[in-house]
Amino acid sequence: MKRLLALTVLLAWGLTGWATSPRRIVVAGIPLYTEVLLALGLRESIVGVADTPENPEIVQNLPKVGPVWAPSLEAIVGLDPDLVLGAPPELRDRLLALGVPAFSLGGEDMWITSVSEVLEGIVEVGRVVGLEEEARVVAGTLALEILALEAKVLGRERPTAAFFYIYDPTGIPYVACGGTPEDEVIRRAGGLNAFGDLVGYPQVNLEEILLRDPQVVFVGTGQKENVTGHHVLKSLRAVGTGQVWEVRAADIVSTRVVQVLALVARALHPQVFAGER
Repeated sequence: MKRLLALTVLLAWGLTGWATSPRRIVVAGIPLYTEVLLALGLRESIVGVADTPENPEIVQNLPKVGPVWAPSLEAIVGLDPDLVLGAPPELRDRLLALGVPAFSLGGEDMWITSVSEVLEGIVEVGRVVGLEEEARVVAGTLALEILALEAKVLGRERPTAAFFYIYDPTGIPYVACGGTPEDEVIRRAGGLNAFGDLVGYPQVNLEEILLRDPQVVFVGTGQKENVTGHHVLKSLRAVGTGQVWEVRAADIVSTRVVQVLALVARALHPQVFAGER
């Protein structure tokens, strides 16, 4: 269903891809789109990006079209694009009404909920820019690397783990539960999500977190001290054993998902990767 929704814009335009790659592309969404374009050799076609510090360094100096969650129609149109990627549904529809081709992954909610959807999204973006076969090679290479990492931890005891997003050093974290990419990464890396029986990204009360007490904790960039210095969470065994790791959230739904998976697998099974750089 999500794939069909994601293709709605293309069908409305009667497109199944470009005969030649578009020359002026604005990325109004998450860094995944930019990363796919870079992997396909389209750096020179990117004329603007959404404003986020998680963009690849090579595009940080390009014109910005506003934040990922609220890009500016005027800023986008001002760059005269022949394709816009990743715009929210309402903005995407306004661009279409102005005659500007636009495409977004994830359907109307724009959520990417699994590693499989990341790989499918790479192919979809490749199709849109007329480089589907090249995109399949990129996705296939990532899939093989993922399988190789999974094979290393297959059959081993699964330690419990959790992904926290805690923006307030005295607050209650949001927890990545079942049905999220983080949950899948934990499982593929040979772990057991301590909150896998819940769904989505709820705030879980501190007492429940202490009760479940995951062996390994992953947090967003710059949030480690919000756990290790927290008046309650500092009691977690993961803090006591030094098993709190920072992960860039955007990398989980990007072409860098293999690097995230490797980091998580190493944290969960250090003995397997001992001696590897």
